[in-house]
Amino acid sequence: MELSAKTEEPIDSPRTLVPPYGDPEKMAEATQDPYGVEDVITPPPSIRHAASIPDFFDPNFDTEADFLENDSPYPEVRSAVANFDDPEMPVNTLRAWIIGIIWAMVLPGVNQFFYLRYPTIMVSNTVAQLLTFPMGRLWARFMPSIRIWGYSLNPGPFTIKEHVLCTIMAGVGAQSAYATEIVAVQRLWYNQNFNFAYQWMLVMSTQMIGFSIGGLARKLLVAPASMIWPNTLVTCAMFNTLHSQNYAGIGQRDGISRERFFAYAFLAAAFWYIIPGYLFQALSMFTWV
Repeated sequence: MELSAKTEEPIDSPRTLVPPYGDPEKMAEATQDPYGVEDVITPPPSIRHAASIPDFFDPNFDTEADFLENDSPYPEVRSAVANFDDPEMPVNTLRAWIIGIIWAMVLPGVNQFFYLRYPTIMVSNTVAQLLTFPMGRLWARFMPSIRIWGYSLNPGPFTIKEHVLCTIMAGVGAQSAYATEIVAVQRLWYNQNFNFAYQWMLVMSTQMIGFSIGGLARKLLVAPASMIWPNTLVTCAMFNTLHSQNYAGIGQRDGISRERFFAYAFLAAAFWYIIPGYLFQALSMFTWV
């Protein structure tokens, strides 16, 4: 039996454990006590996160963060990936599937159309990640709450899990498959016009080989905590930024909001682009970062 740090009374129900390393985003979420009592308790060693120091030298490993509760020992991962989950949050909804299927057809179609043309235009899944957010918010606001095949057409607010599902569906086939070059070369240079079944099986077989190799290498490239994958962290940070309702801010006065900071940065970037792009093009030869 454990005692509260303030009331010194037995705790019969689970409380919110506040990590001491001070991530402002997670502290804002973790300090919301549903019982109205702000308790900071020390968890027993059995539920602490065992952050073992790797055998190899890792400059990103935070050796001073020896108290981690279900969190990553890497500070860049802790700042971008949440360490809590809401199992009751809607994810496999009809809204997510409709929006995801639409982007799964539009994004690969655009990329495949421009893949064999010059100049080549590549639309990444970041575009789908940004545009599915207002689509989901508009769907949640204006779509009526009726049921189709037992599923609600408007299950409520557009959740982060629905957003992630739509982005995954759009990003899996966003890039053009290399096997399409075989089909194009056969038709253009060898005058071999095979039917659609051959083309589909050729593309799908090569794609499935890639997914199979990714599944076999999951224990080596995904499961270890040292596999940070910086590009994925950027995507996770974007999801948390779009769906975060509480902003801890910077400093004692909370700082400015994300929306205002984005507006300032957008206006400054737009104004600065005029100088090296039109007025003084020699400035584009210098690297400022």
